[in-house]
Amino acid sequence: MKVEDDASLVEELQSAVNEEGWVQVGTYSHLDVAQEHALVILAMGLPCWIEAHPHGGCLYLLVAPQYANQVIPELREYELEQKRALPTIDHGSFSHSPGWVAYVLWLLVLVLIHRLETRHPELVDLCASSSIRLVEHREFWRPFTALFFHADMEHLLSNLLSGLIFSTLLSCSMGALRGWLLLLTCGTIGNAITSIMYFPKPYLSIGASTAVFAALGILSGLGLAWMLRFRKQIPWLRVSAPVISGVIILGMTGSGTVEGNTDVMAHVFGFATGVVAGSLWGTLSKLSYTASCGISTAESDVRT
Repeated sequence: MKVEDDASLVEELQSAVNEEGWVQVGTYSHLDVAQEHALVILAMGLPCWIEAHPHGGCLYLLVAPQYANQVIPELREYELEQKRALPTIDHGSFSHSPGWVAYVLWLLVLVLIHRLETRHPELVDLCASSSIRLVEHREFWRPFTALFFHADMEHLLSNLLSGLIFSTLLSCSMGALRGWLLLLTCGTIGNAITSIMYFPKPYLSIGASTAVFAALGILSGLGLAWMLRFRKQIPWLRVSAPVISGVIILGMTGSGTVEGNTDVMAHVFGFATGVVAGSLWGTLSKLSYTASCGISTAESDVRT
């Protein structure tokens, strides 16, 4: 259609609006919202018109008088459906303290242990995560104790900084006690899986980074569990966005350098373990919350 034809059509519709005295069925402050509601009317096969207030500030959605009683209930129902479909902030998300006390205690423990290991290097041999010592000699403490030892001060400081970011976010999401217990547990499991994967090759590793990336994985898993509640209303790409974001951050911060000795596999397994744990925790928290409120699982997808 030519531009001239479009202009004449607009003038014709404007004339019809003025002659028939179309009635207002909605008032909006943004054009995109007005257009969104206009699409609802057009989907009904009915004509509509968006008109700006003479003095600006708002937009009117107009329909012919004979269609008003039909359109208004439909618009109300659409608004209710939108409120049900849009994700809202979870009842427990970021409602906890950052857990500064827990972080400071963790920092002090790591610094103290680092000072001890510089004076007594044999402690590293006793506590490092080791494929041979774990699988053949059943020294099950190693995946856990390895989280508290570091090769040098630079290694320690980098883990303290990244741990500050992810641990505080995790504490805000689920509480400091639960967050720290879960990240240490996932870090331990990540180290254990890495050692088993390397066996029978000799493998030694130390550092808190497995737990740090486990915290990132838990956050991603919590986000995934939350987004899964709205899987019927939003595309799967948006549902998986928390995990995709976590993988990107993992790749940017956990892959190390070409010349370095970064334990990438431990980072990956720590992250993966965290995603599983976070997803399970988020799902169980949802079921517990909906059960305590007397809401069925099907209803909770709508009411959350």
